Amino acid sequence: MTNPNARRTASPLTHTAWSGKQWGRRTTPDCSRSSRPRRDRVDLILKILKIEANPVLLSLLAAGPLEDVISAGTIDRIEREARVNERFRDLLGGVWYYRAPDDVRTRLDALIGESRW
Repeated sequence: MTNPNARRTASPLTHTAWSGKQWGRRTTPDCSRSSRPRRDRVDLILKILKIEANPVLLSLLAAGPLEDVISAGTIDRIEREARVNERFRDLLGGVWYYRAPDDVRTRLDALIGESRW
């Protein structure tokens, strides 16, 4: 027997219908796209961080998009944000940055200290 409800077509989802958390979960993969300028990806990471509290998703945000955006060109911005944004500073604790240039690693070490996850 066929379930008549299974035949219904779902209405298309639009970003205006998403809650803040749904938006964050659906756009997190987008912030790792290398076609976006890194400054835009930092902005998107910060927007997601404002609305997301799930530790699993935050760990994915740190280990993926945030890790990908760290560079000599973004370290000044990252330092400024970490000084005024405790959640962002905590998020940096989930980043592996061993492949970053020495000067960037030194600056991140100073920011993160013992707050590694």
